Amino acid sequence: MQEKGTVSQQYDEKGINNSRCLLIRSSSKESWAYSYINFIEVRKGDMFHYLVLAKLHGDHLTAYAGMTVFDENKNAISWNIVDKTEMTEAWTKLEKTFTVPQGGKYINFRLAGVGTGEFRFEDVCLTKLRNKNSAK
Repeated sequence: MQEKGTVSQQYDEKGINNSRCLLIRSSSKESWAYSYINFIEVRKGDMFHYLVLAKLHGDHLTAYAGMTVFDENKNAISWNIVDKTEMTEAWTKLEKTFTVPQGGKYINFRLAGVGTGEFRFEDVCLTKLRNKNSAK
């Protein structure tokens, strides 16, 4: 668990081509997570793709982008739909394609990190591809 005041978030003008990006600063070596506040309703077999660009600056950093799948009672049933990058000072893609498993009713997107430094994220995109159980 993070000590209070060791992680902050703001928008920053150092994104791609000087656009705005999400900047998360951590002064702790512990992990942190930044989650979308809403649950997205889904059906078993729905296929999604997420893509995030990440750029890191600091000491032994690892950034993660991931999705958690929840059941109808909003209990997590799958939280390992994750891509990660380590120590990159260039914009790097974090992406994953996944299918909602049996029992999945909601999904929730999150960014996470470990290490002391700056984590920048840009162009967060979640796309619904199709339902693999539908007629092709």
